[in-house]
Order: sequence, then C-alpha cells, then structure tokens
Amino acid sequence: MMLGPTKTQRTAGRQLPAPTFVQHLHRRREHQQADIEKLPTAWPEVVCDGEHLDLVFTTPTGRPVLRQHVDRAIRAAASGAGLDPSGLGTHAGWRSVVTNLYASGSLDIADVAEFVGHTDVSTTRGYVQHEGERPREVSEKAFLLLDPRPPHDADGDDD
Repeated sequence: MMLGPTKTQRTAGRQLPAPTFVQHLHRRREHQQADIEKLPTAWPEVVCDGEHLDLVFTTPTGRPVLRQHVDRAIRAAASGAGLDPSGLGTHAGWRSVVTNLYASGSLDIADVAEFVGHTDVSTTRGYVQHEGERPREVSEKAFLLLDPRPPHDADGDDD
C-alpha cells in the first residue's frame, strides 16, 4: 500500500460527513486509543509528503489498513445487517455519493461532477446512467441507513 496525493488536485477537497458518521468516527477513535494503550511499543508515526497523518483507520499496531481489508469489512457488515454484500466496497460508497447528489434533484450533473472532482462530466454520468428512476429512492433509503435520525434532529437536539 502507498500513501500519496489524490489523483488530481481537483479531487482533494473538504467533505461534510453526516452526524451519525461523525459519531462512528469518534467510536473508532476510542477503539484506536485502546489499541494504543495495549501496544508494548510506540504507536508508529505515519508521514506522507512530510506531513504527519493522524489516521483513523489503522491495524491494531497502528499501520494503515489496506483497502481490500476495508472492502471485506464492508461486505461483512452488510451481511450482518441482512443486506446483499455483492458489489459493495469502498468504491460503492463513492458511487453512492454521486448518485445521492444527482438524485437530490437540486444539482445539475455538471455541478455534481465539479463537487466530486471529475474533470469530465461523462464520468459522473456513467455513475448514474443505469439508474433510471431509481436514484431518488436509493438516495432516500441510503440516507435512512446511514443517518436514521429524523431531519428535525439533524443538530442532535431531541426537542
């Protein structure tokens, strides 16, 4: 595995994760802290292009996780949730982002391409061209799975 820059400068960007996803990241960080405390040696420092990286997803010994292992974990989680794991993996999440943005109906396909860093709109169109009328339904179901709180509770308040 190699750590390095994104394919193009346009693909680097700031993403706004859903609140439930942020909670999952905090839980992952807690588990990682437990791994750090158990390790008999120092937690390895990961540096890429001279910048110290504080990785969230690591092995129990602090090394970066291989993408293939993440794919396997995604499929296992889907199976555990009673979902068909075929076709799932890290790239499926990216396809979901593109499909959800397009399905929202408020963005032109060129806007979606710009946001996700595709230099050619046909790349973005390829992500959604076979979806027909399904993107909005898929988007709504995916959002409920990823962030099941009602929209009025998006800020975490119960009132």
